[in-house]
Amino acid sequence: MQGTSTPLSRGALGAPQSLPRPTDPARPAASLCTKQFPSEFRSRREVLFFPAPPDRFSAHTLEIGPGRGDYLFAQATLHPDRVFAAIEIGKKRYFKLIHRVQCRGLGNVILINGDARLVVPRLIPESSLQQVVILFPDPWPKRRHTFHRLLTSEFLEQLARCLVPGGGLLVRSDVMDYVDEIAGNIAATATLEIESRSSRRPDEIVSGGATLYEQVQSAAGCTIHTLLARRVAVT
Repeated sequence: MQGTSTPLSRGALGAPQSLPRPTDPARPAASLCTKQFPSEFRSRREVLFFPAPPDRFSAHTLEIGPGRGDYLFAQATLHPDRVFAAIEIGKKRYFKLIHRVQCRGLGNVILINGDARLVVPRLIPESSLQQVVILFPDPWPKRRHTFHRLLTSEFLEQLARCLVPGGGLLVRSDVMDYVDEIAGNIAATATLEIESRSSRRPDEIVSGGATLYEQVQSAAGCTIHTLLARRVAVT
């Protein structure tokens, strides 16, 4: 695709494809009001893949919430021999990412449209990833919204399951309180251990494809916090 804005059609070569939706058990309507995840409507949404659903998922790195794809595309360009996958919850952003992948001619990128909390346990096999990357997850600062936070102990257990022994989990945020919470959840996960925790001043340089959000926050004087954890064997 060279500068064209032709809409992607389902039957077109290179168009995203989807998996069949799971069968929905009958549940009372009241369950839609509970503050839990996954919510009823998201569990019914189809999961889209680009370029196509694989027979068996396999990738070196999985990024959750790639945004514009700054980190994803930088890494895929630096390491053409590795497969990089990304899960994006927003459908409009997902299609924009497809366009950017095609414009860059990247054949080593897999895009998935869906909620990571559903996609990871359903579709990512055990010990299939070398690395999981989550850059600047939404901190949901209001108390009544904290149940939306991604990196709960339960989800961290799922991410650890997908990593090979010694595989890494990289998390970056500019919200200290949320980093403290994530670190506590990692410490409570038997199959993960924190390898390092660091903070970067705004004047320090980050390599490997800083996201637009990171550049903006750094320019505004925010400190960037990084957590690196590893999957460990449970004896």
